[in-house]
Amino acid sequence: MQETELKEETTQMLTKGSKNHSQNQPISPLQSATKTKELKSKEERVKEGINILTKLKETGVAQDESFNELKKVISNWVNTGEYWTGSVPFPQYGKVVTGHLPRYRGQQPMMVFKLI
Repeated sequence: MQETELKEETTQMLTKGSKNHSQNQPISPLQSATKTKELKSKEERVKEGINILTKLKETGVAQDESFNELKKVISNWVNTGEYWTGSVPFPQYGKVVTGHLPRYRGQQPMMVFKLI
């Protein structure tokens, strides 16, 4: 396939299904990559938050002041849906929980319990 034919075929593929199909204007890669992301539902955030706290308990972490601080962070995320990144110290274990709680579907929350 020649370069001209390849460009034309690519333009047709990018144009297909666009709002401007009748005007035959191609969609730039930037436009196709910036589709609207779906926010996580509260139900999804609740499940993920419970999962994080359950796994932390399974490691033997006591439900003390540090645990309750992390629980507040997760509860706030569940209720507001706002992105969170940061850390919560667990000095009694010489560790800290660091991670992030995302806003969008398809992105998983991450919490790491690591040595200071």
